[in-house]
Amino acid sequence: MHRIFFSNLLFSLLLNLLIKPIAIFGIDAQVQNVVGLDQYGLYFSLLSLSLILNILMDLGINNYVIKTVAKNQEEAKSQISSILLLRLLLFLVYIGILFTSAFLMGYDSMAMKLLFFLGLNQLFIVFIAYFRGFFSGLQHYKLDSFFSVFDRIILIITAGSVLLFNMGYEMSIPLYIQLQTFGYFLTFVLAFIFFKRIVGTIHWQIDLVHFKSVLQKSLPFALLIILMSIYTRIDGILLHELGTNGNVQAGIYATGFRLLDALYMFGMIFAGLLFPMFSNVLNESKQKVRELVLISANFLMSGVIVVVFILIFHAGSILQFIYTPDERVIIPFCFLMLSFIGIAMNFVFGTLLTANGNLKELNIISAIGVLINISLNIFLIPKYGAVGAGFTAFITQMTMAITQFILCARYFELKVGILNMGKWLLFTLSFISAIFLFDFALMNLEDQNLLNDSPMLFGLILIIELIFGLIFMFVFKFIELKPLKNLFLIKS
Repeated sequence: MHRIFFSNLLFSLLLNLLIKPIAIFGIDAQVQNVVGLDQYGLYFSLLSLSLILNILMDLGINNYVIKTVAKNQEEAKSQISSILLLRLLLFLVYIGILFTSAFLMGYDSMAMKLLFFLGLNQLFIVFIAYFRGFFSGLQHYKLDSFFSVFDRIILIITAGSVLLFNMGYEMSIPLYIQLQTFGYFLTFVLAFIFFKRIVGTIHWQIDLVHFKSVLQKSLPFALLIILMSIYTRIDGILLHELGTNGNVQAGIYATGFRLLDALYMFGMIFAGLLFPMFSNVLNESKQKVRELVLISANFLMSGVIVVVFILIFHAGSILQFIYTPDERVIIPFCFLMLSFIGIAMNFVFGTLLTANGNLKELNIISAIGVLINISLNIFLIPKYGAVGAGFTAFITQMTMAITQFILCARYFELKVGILNMGKWLLFTLSFISAIFLFDFALMNLEDQNLLNDSPMLFGLILIIELIFGLIFMFVFKFIELKPLKNLFLIKS
């Protein structure tokens, strides 16, 4: 179990580490720098709307499919034609509600044109996610990982060419969205080719009875996903609607949210691997469940704590390297980084509860999260703008994480003692102290400008601090040598 988990996780992380940072910071961030906070803020609010309503095309079907494939491959294959046709019908519902919502919010005709392409992107995304669900469920993890980044590779090539060489075009939000659409379309076509080779002949037929059956089984997943989407993504929409100079506030928030989104993508790789694994071990024993929880939680959470506090300590410098300097971004950014600690906990404990079928409890918790998020945002955004939205995200995500952890501890008899809590607290405080002392020592360097003006030296500092974090992870036994040794010495 250790070897399978770590080998697939490491492959996915390495592949994504090569591609996604370039797409996020080399392309998306530079597009924001070119078009400005106002235009990018509009794009961010429209993207948030399209993502929240995306569930109308999914309705929890992907999670249901992954779970079904892991347990009964033949049943999952028999449902393919019905689900693909159902997705096309749901797209019509989605696009209708998307445009209706935008109209009621007062978006103009240009925004509506952008929404059409954003909606089309979501159609390709849900199909790609469905294909990847099959790849993951059938344990084609490397194929799943490849298609998690292929659209970004296309975007890097196309948008990167425009940004670097102009090629007769000036980068704009409409062009950027269309280039995204092109990348998603190519990924959809290639993923379908591999999907077809794996599952064989697809017998196309419309089975209304099966439509109803799939929807009944997947709707609890759908409710969960839409509630989670609301309390995670509604900030951009509320900033546009409630904030003073809303597009600019949304742009400021998007600047910090971009890195959170990048971290979220890596976390989703982790959760995507855990979901079928949890689905399998749940059929065996609680002991194996506890073992997998311990391995995954120790590895993920210790790594997240290291990364989050390094980012917070160097927030100003990191943001300055990526964007046009703007001090308004720093505080929202720090709150969003802290919120990722809660999100990371949910990748483990929320995934376990989902695999175990505790959807009623998760939906109740998520509904509470929506109420907390919207209430705090309505109160804080008019006064504090992006800072208020960042603080709200932190409170919401930590509340969700603690509640889900408590449920898992109860259902799976996880041991939560004072010594374990003390160990985590000591790890966090020790690492924070180490990087504080290290940074304090650097402040005494004779040439302060050398640190501020040298990206290479700054990068070296970040690497050293990451090494500190890795050492602490080994010292506190959140990563153990024996599982890693087995990973490289035992063949599959």
